[in-house]
Amino acid sequence: MRDTDDHERREARAFRCVAVVCGHVAADEPVGPVDRAEPAAIFAMVRRHRISTRAIAALGIALRDDEPSLSGRLTALARERGFAALGKAERMATISQRLAAANVRHLAIKGPVLAQQIYGDVGARDSKDLDLLVDPASVTEAATTLIAIGFTETGETERGDTPADNKHRTFVGHGIEVEVHTRLLDVAAMLPLSFDAVWARRETVTLGAVAIPALSMVDTLLYLCAHGAQHLWFRLKWLEDIARIVTLPVHPQIVPDAIMRARETGAEGIVTSALDLVERVFGVASPVPVTGRRGGRGIVRLSLAALAAPAAHAAAPPIGSILRKVPVQFAMARSWRYRRDLIRLLVLAPRTFDAKDLPPGLRWLRLPLRPIMLLRDRLRRGRS
Repeated sequence: MRDTDDHERREARAFRCVAVVCGHVAADEPVGPVDRAEPAAIFAMVRRHRISTRAIAALGIALRDDEPSLSGRLTALARERGFAALGKAERMATISQRLAAANVRHLAIKGPVLAQQIYGDVGARDSKDLDLLVDPASVTEAATTLIAIGFTETGETERGDTPADNKHRTFVGHGIEVEVHTRLLDVAAMLPLSFDAVWARRETVTLGAVAIPALSMVDTLLYLCAHGAQHLWFRLKWLEDIARIVTLPVHPQIVPDAIMRARETGAEGIVTSALDLVERVFGVASPVPVTGRRGGRGIVRLSLAALAAPAAHAAAPPIGSILRKVPVQFAMARSWRYRRDLIRLLVLAPRTFDAKDLPPGLRWLRLPLRPIMLLRDRLRRGRS
């Protein structure tokens, strides 16, 4: 029991150390001396939360005198991820050019484009893959284009277009994974972010000499808040993006506009809870007053616990955590359409297992078999 308590204290100190640096970097503030923590715990925390390349580099500099070995490892990691981000940026530019030539309407989301939007540097944040939102009517053309330039579609995602189906198709090639999304959110009714709506508000981001269509900054903030809330913000990396956006002086209206638009579906708590978390975790004040919203308080409470939870809980959360999350999910938006589609997603989501593996005429068994397959997948993730 004492060993467990000591381990938790070491992780808590490392978390505070990393979070302080992330907050300073996001706000473009100088990073002074950091609280002492066990080097191994700090490095594990950096990897567990996938913090930005800039924060990793700043942490390495801050620890140069006290922990030279750890400082060297962090500097090497920042350099490695920075170079990897450059490669992803080049590949994103190529993909965007080819999709445009095929007349496929598309928007880059997250990844190097977001890094360029909020930092002015494609290497400032790390991403494990590239994400694209494409016109749902052109997803077949998008797939054909990617295959033509050397990508292969994996068999992990289902290709339907109902609310219960996965919202993306996955392609791998050139050492990179690309996700082609037909909608931004699992439950589209959560926020007014249909493809035609975000396409009409799009911005252009230049990577090198290539102009790439991207989400507007307001739509970016809405999407990031919804994505983080759905996953209970268990990575500091996601909160870093919010902290960076709210401190950008050139976009003072982003936060008020995002809250106003989220209010259309009663989902303003998604945005205000993100602002609350940024202030609690990083000490970065919100540009607008943050008041408790129904659903928002639950997101904050569970997210603070998720941030402090062991890394293994991200892949295989305890059953109790899953059960506590469900009522918070229902409170994220007050739209009856959202709640109807959320029920449909929870009951029929194909991620549990591929219904196409069932014999024709027996795919209705996906529903009664779902608890069994959930347990199987959780045990598999736990062992891996």
